[in-house]
Amino acid sequence: MRGDRSFLTDESVAKLYTPQSENHYALGWLNEENETAGAQTVWHNGSNTMFYTTVAIVPERDMAVLAVTNAGGDRAAQAVEATLATLLTE
Repeated sequence: MRGDRSFLTDESVAKLYTPQSENHYALGWLNEENETAGAQTVWHNGSNTMFYTTVAIVPERDMAVLAVTNAGGDRAAQAVEATLATLLTE
């Protein structure tokens, strides 16, 4: 990972993004190959039922994308994922 590391050590960053199990889960982040992005992608999504958001970081492409809605539920999740797919292919 790149960027300002003044608040985290390299060891801490590595631990945050390194999968701890076979399901690619890394302390709140998923770290896996993403066909849409064409590279390894670290991502996290979530909702409190009133909003839905996903953040995706593609280190090899020096890219980070955040998509947020002010609604929750399946339609909001689908809209965010469609938006991310479009942004990640550019």
